[in-house]
Amino acid sequence: MKKFVYLCGIMLLNLNMLARIDNNWTLIIDCDNDVTIRNVSGITGFQPGVKHTIAMGTSGDLIVPDTINIVFRASEHITIDNEFTIPVGAKVSMIMQECPETE
Repeated sequence: MKKFVYLCGIMLLNLNMLARIDNNWTLIIDCDNDVTIRNVSGITGFQPGVKHTIAMGTSGDLIVPDTINIVFRASEHITIDNEFTIPVGAKVSMIMQECPETE
């Protein structure tokens, strides 16, 4: 199965960020968690879904692998500290996404 849905070469949907529930695809909501990414393994091991906040950065340069295709979603903010490099070939999206109200 494809992990991504494209239209005219533009990624519309990353299926890794979805969960299959009752034959429907639903965005994974993880809005109670804050995530800090300090190294490449934090990027490659990132668990998809909408987070509360995402902070990226180290004391040095954080370089995204050139083969990665990843979407970061947060409800409050995405913060990048220090150097953050996205090389040619890497596909990185950062999206602010509202979390649904819990009942």
